[in-house]
Amino acid sequence: MDEEVITAFQHWCAEHHYYGAWGFWRRYGQEKPALSQGFAFAPATDEQLRETEDILGFPLPPLLRSLYKKLANGGFGPGAGLCGAVGGSGTPGTLTVNDYLARSDETIVKYHAHDLLPLLSLAKLADRWAPDANGHQVFYHEASLWFRELVPLFDLGCQVVVCSDPMGSIFLRSPSEHGLIVLTNIHQTLAQWLLEQLSKVS
Repeated sequence: MDEEVITAFQHWCAEHHYYGAWGFWRRYGQEKPALSQGFAFAPATDEQLRETEDILGFPLPPLLRSLYKKLANGGFGPGAGLCGAVGGSGTPGTLTVNDYLARSDETIVKYHAHDLLPLLSLAKLADRWAPDANGHQVFYHEASLWFRELVPLFDLGCQVVVCSDPMGSIFLRSPSEHGLIVLTNIHQTLAQWLLEQLSKVS
């Protein structure tokens, strides 16, 4: 399925002459730029990926590693685009396709590398999950916390962030009506979630 995702991205981008994030343009009613020369960021190097994994303390999910290696070091896909590995999209000083200058680290290592938020162990909280109305497992926590096993992948806006664990399972981190953050296990793999998103974008 991983190759199916990569091929789907390549075909979509080639068809639309567009290799950056798509959420920004749709949200603000602007026309998407045609980046005919390729993706906004070059593919990640082996050194960048090794450094990323060293900071995280665990290997990247295979599909995520392939997306960085075979397509680009972030900057494409849903919402504001895939957060980059070290040296990629979101690295301070880099520009996104909407000309937003990253002034702070917005890569997938930002929490692990800079002590922005206390890191808790998700594995130690197995008994704290509860089902929601849709049957998904949810966990409510303070906004000032992050989980060691999670990396932020896509910022969808309105404080909704798509995250992945080392196995490639997808979690949504979003605000709740209680003033807390709700972490939702949507029971999809990264491959399943990305294929679903690609099918929604015309």
